[in-house]
Amino acid sequence: MNKNPLIHIGYGRSASTTIQRYFRQRDSRFNFGGSKKSAQKIIDIVLDEICCSPQKYNFGKCRDLIAEIHGESICKPLIFSERLTGHWYSGGYDSFQIADRIHREWPDAKILICIREQKAILSSIYRHYIAKGGTLSFESYARPDRSRGLRLPQFNLDFFKYNILVEHYISLFGARQVKVVLFEQLIRDRMKFFKEIYDYAEVRFPEETYRIDQHENIGMQNGFIIKRFLNRIFSDMYIHEATGTNHNFSKIMNKMASAASLLTRISLGKSEIMNLNEEVTKTVFNEYVDANKKLEEILEIDLSDFGYQLHDH
Repeated sequence: MNKNPLIHIGYGRSASTTIQRYFRQRDSRFNFGGSKKSAQKIIDIVLDEICCSPQKYNFGKCRDLIAEIHGESICKPLIFSERLTGHWYSGGYDSFQIADRIHREWPDAKILICIREQKAILSSIYRHYIAKGGTLSFESYARPDRSRGLRLPQFNLDFFKYNILVEHYISLFGARQVKVVLFEQLIRDRMKFFKEIYDYAEVRFPEETYRIDQHENIGMQNGFIIKRFLNRIFSDMYIHEATGTNHNFSKIMNKMASAASLLTRISLGKSEIMNLNEEVTKTVFNEYVDANKKLEEILEIDLSDFGYQLHDH
């Protein structure tokens, strides 16, 4: 078995948890770095000092830890964290730096990237944002005011122009070491989806034992309009996760808003999701047409067959 690691970098809200849970729970031929704690330590090292003093990063430390954890194991090393694509809260400002660091640590690794149609992922992200205590409308959240000369990274729709990051990884690793799969492919045919990943990882697919329990991590499905209103009352001190400064009082206030929304929620069902999807479509409009055309050329698949926008409205 090829011992070069398989590194699943995300994107978040694109079946990352489903993929990771499958490999962690179903197949012992992949090594995840021992315990969950030690596996997270590998990710922490990759991300260490990336915000503050990247010049201090100790290259080789991560490789040494991998060697220590995996030892003489015959399993294929597997590293995964959706944070490795960057983070949507901060517009993926550090995506390239993380990619360069991964390449320097593991130049022979195989990179796995799972993407999702942009309007669908934006809807999911926004509902996640509201669930965490956010108060902005989708349009204000997706297109933050940049006229004030802020010095902090912000949400940026360009983060979901997938071709940009995919092209960068290909420039580092080569096309044969970068695999892009679609969230929509998982929904359409789960067995085929995972078999392609196994083939790419050069590990035999266990058809005789195949099964998957999809992890539903899809955010608030209704009631988020009320939750957003209650966030303004209960959690106006909300500071998004990207800063890491959401202190205990803010967390308590957000939990109170969540509890109140459960008690007072008016479930509008599909109509609420449809209204959000319409707002997403209106805000995004033709934002991703050119990017999707470029990505289609790279992947050599018909993205329109999976709902990706390839023509202007």
